[in-house]
Amino acid sequence: MPSTPVHTIHKLDARLNAAAALVRPGSVLADIGTDHARLPVRLVADGVCPRAIASDIRRGPAEAARRTVQEAGLTDKIQVRLGDGLSPLRSGEAEDIVIAGMGGETILAILEAAPWVKDPGCRFILQPMTRAALLHRWLMENGHIPSFCTACYREGRTGDRFMSLCKSGQILNCCHPNALMTLTEYLVDYASEETKKTGYALIERELAKITN
Repeated sequence: MPSTPVHTIHKLDARLNAAAALVRPGSVLADIGTDHARLPVRLVADGVCPRAIASDIRRGPAEAARRTVQEAGLTDKIQVRLGDGLSPLRSGEAEDIVIAGMGGETILAILEAAPWVKDPGCRFILQPMTRAALLHRWLMENGHIPSFCTACYREGRTGDRFMSLCKSGQILNCCHPNALMTLTEYLVDYASEETKKTGYALIERELAKITN
């Protein structure tokens, strides 16, 4: 039975398009709270990600995700899993992890329940619908840098050009400074005094890692 063309299954809305734009080409994707698996289907079908894991805590959405994947003819590239938060994943199994469309407190609880999120190399694309400041502060307290930089994506500097920076370690001299600058702007414009203290301490530690 022929598969249905992906563009006729589910188009991404503006919210999911924003998350998709931040996924690194060539990365293995995990979409937590995937619902109908629109995001992983689109990214795998477009060749952005070679493989993906689509996970949801509820059986109904997980079954809907399986149907979407089957209709797209991508069952060999996208696994659908049932489970709470990050529990269906093992450390290192995915390179870019999207947790989108939930409240900040819910995302924070998901991260706290998986100790491996503090492992080096964990990259999360988080899209809190509420309590974003609470999540930002938790991330900084746990050594993560909330980056608000979209320069590479706006300029089309993705794919091999982006990954070459990651593999060579030059990411510390390119994207890392941009992340710290945009974080500083966030702290100045929006953060509470307590969050500013946490953020500035993190920035000071991270600046010491930049060699050039």
